[in-house]
Amino acid sequence: MLKWDLDLHALTGAGANGVTSTPTVGNGLVYVTSWNGLVVAVKQNNCSVKRKYDTQPGSVIGVQSSATLTADGRVLVGDSRGVVHCVAATTGKLLWKSVIGDASIDHIWASPTVVGGRVFIGIASHNDNPCTHGRLVALDLDTGNVLWTLKLVPYRICNSDTSIACTSDADCRTGTCVEGRGAGVTATVATDPNGSSVYVNTVGCFTFPSIGDEDSILKVDAATGGVVWKTRVDPPEQFGACANDGSIECRNSADCAFVTGPASHRPSTMTSAS
Repeated sequence: MLKWDLDLHALTGAGANGVTSTPTVGNGLVYVTSWNGLVVAVKQNNCSVKRKYDTQPGSVIGVQSSATLTADGRVLVGDSRGVVHCVAATTGKLLWKSVIGDASIDHIWASPTVVGGRVFIGIASHNDNPCTHGRLVALDLDTGNVLWTLKLVPYRICNSDTSIACTSDADCRTGTCVEGRGAGVTATVATDPNGSSVYVNTVGCFTFPSIGDEDSILKVDAATGGVVWKTRVDPPEQFGACANDGSIECRNSADCAFVTGPASHRPSTMTSAS
């Protein structure tokens, strides 16, 4: 039997009001995030709106992940432009917000994880076209200051051998030095019971070969961001080109289906990936 429902469109009157996150429940309230960028707190017993927080008034930026409620009464949420917000649960007042990404390419899909006075949050891309530089960020819970950032792919790699990090073409035996992309963090970070380590998964990028610590699970020191161990679940990949159109970069023959030809095993000679 339905007890109540929350009509976000009626509440806001406009915008993309879809909800893809799990509601967060605490202190008699239910916190709901939506694609219109709102965090709405309603009473658990009757759905009456207690308070709202807009992650960026006047700009529909979207929140796709759940809010995180701390034991001392803070609500944390990441938005689709790479910003983490910390709000007082009792008043809805903004305590701090921290810009940890580039709004044009970076996206926070995961919910913040809070342990040991730190906030752990992953960065991925909007939709893999293009992919971003995946990374894990630790913030100070009280200030929002960045404590450390773990970069999960090299900034630049050789397109003739994606295992080689480079700063210029001179670092590559053949080919060119191109921007590395991938290893986005879309899942919420897990921690061990005492908060000394965090565990993070990285995902692949469908528009770029799998490089660095992409397609991996890592155990990370929570205090320093140092990698304790890591395991790849899929092998690294190289650039290729479609046999029927050498200007099109690919990873396997499925990527070349639209030009009706298989992938070639030779490295691409293009200077960047789409």
